[in-house]
Amino acid sequence: MTFDNDPRGRATDRAPEIDRDTHFPGGSNDVSHRLNDAMHSDTNPGDHRGPALGDIEVAQQVGNRVLWDGLSTGASGTVFIGGSTFSINLYITGAFRSGSATEPFNHAAGDATVDGILSVATNAAPASGVKAQVTGAMAVSKWFRAGSLAVLTGATADGDIVGKRVFVEDALFNFAIVSSAPTWTLDTNDYVRYVRSSNQWEWVIGSATVMAVSASGITHAGWASFIANTGVAPANTTAGDLTATRGHFGTDGAFTAGKELEVVGDALVSATLEVGGSVAVGTSAAAASATVNNDTLDTTIGLWRANPAAARTGIILEAGVTLGQRFTLINLAAGANTLTMAAAGTSNVADGVACVVAGLTAAHFVWDTTSARWYRV
Repeated sequence: MTFDNDPRGRATDRAPEIDRDTHFPGGSNDVSHRLNDAMHSDTNPGDHRGPALGDIEVAQQVGNRVLWDGLSTGASGTVFIGGSTFSINLYITGAFRSGSATEPFNHAAGDATVDGILSVATNAAPASGVKAQVTGAMAVSKWFRAGSLAVLTGATADGDIVGKRVFVEDALFNFAIVSSAPTWTLDTNDYVRYVRSSNQWEWVIGSATVMAVSASGITHAGWASFIANTGVAPANTTAGDLTATRGHFGTDGAFTAGKELEVVGDALVSATLEVGGSVAVGTSAAAASATVNNDTLDTTIGLWRANPAAARTGIILEAGVTLGQRFTLINLAAGANTLTMAAAGTSNVADGVACVVAGLTAAHFVWDTTSARWYRV
């Protein structure tokens, strides 16, 4: 460094002692700089082991600007330390404040207060409105709060993050508290929320609540399909419709093999099925069966339409599956073209050959699992 008491113009490995009122050449003689605290100890004035300054030169002092490292310009109140070929470490045992000469409120040693913009790990200016910019990784061992300087009212554990809203790389996708309801917003007017006042979850699509789940049950504004997850309504459906491959009602028991719809009661003994309209069952075919002697009729379809060309005998009904199963046989032929069952052990019909279904009539049968027979109603 260039000082009046150092004609060599260079600093040695150990900097010379500088009094508290040492003046710099080329500057204003009425400006004093108290550098002794940084260069040697007040408690031991003989200790000259200040920082090694190498090739640093005090180029000039102009007004209240002090320029180290050979710089010739600088804004008023600026101190430049360091250069392109070296660096200087700065150690502060007390508090540090940038942006104001006013002492920070309630500060302690080691505290840092920045009134302006803080840029860490980069010399680039933060975007407009950003006061702190960190380009590297940031670790917080305690809790972190954004959006308010107020003291947290709830318990906060290490690792907690508290904020107003959380966005995930998308301007619309966020999690926030909306009117006291925790809400996941997925798109404009599309969100899922938990309504605390009614203690229920709500799915909102296009600003309309389409489904709600509470302790009382599930409500749905449209149709529901359990056949395929296509998102497309089955044909001819309206709001409130339910489509499914199979249905079992009345108990939590397993489905019976081969059955698509079961309405059962406790222990399969009491159940009521009320139908406001008509009930249609599956039929053998659009065209009636010709039906021949010793023909076996499929009883799983519910209705068999026969149209024999002449009287037929030895007719067999397939064995039933469940107690109370129904089967109807219609004879569409002329009255003389009868259908006569085979013996009971063969036809599975309780009265065997005595069961004759004349033309232009029908017979209705009920299955009994104990006797393994069909009984005419």
